Amino acid sequence: MIVNPNHNIIQTRKPSMGLNWRACLVVMTASMVFLCTSVTFAREPQAKLSTIPLEIGGISIEVEVASTPQQRSRGLSYRKHLGANAGMLFVYQKTQQLVFTMRETSIPLSIAFISEDLVINDIQKMQPWNREHYPARLPARYALEVNQGWFERHGIKVGDRLKMAIQ
Repeated sequence: MIVNPNHNIIQTRKPSMGLNWRACLVVMTASMVFLCTSVTFAREPQAKLSTIPLEIGGISIEVEVASTPQQRSRGLSYRKHLGANAGMLFVYQKTQQLVFTMRETSIPLSIAFISEDLVINDIQKMQPWNREHYPARLPARYALEVNQGWFERHGIKVGDRLKMAIQ
């Protein structure tokens, strides 16, 4: 209520916040549901990718092939286990300096960085849930992630060559 200088009372209404407030609440609730759902889905491992057999130093291994940017980005993130003789091969269009991280990966892994002519030029151990970067010692076209210690257990070392059906 407002009183003017002539002492007349002017009735005023409070602005109605009902519709605007409700609309705002609906938008905020929808946004929270979307964000929570997105985070939940983002923390799921990607579906198993197509596999190919590899041979390294006479040892056979079945690997999933991550060849698109999305597949390479997700990699083995959020996987709970990796088979004893399994891994993931990251395939790039050209040889380049590769850098990996384990920030969303719960499995201890070893990684081999592999040249275009399929020679292992670096092997590193990577720790789970680690934000550390693991750069390749030399430019590489491929990277192979396996359970930590797999290369050592099978006597595979830098300089060994992979055999695979596709390149």
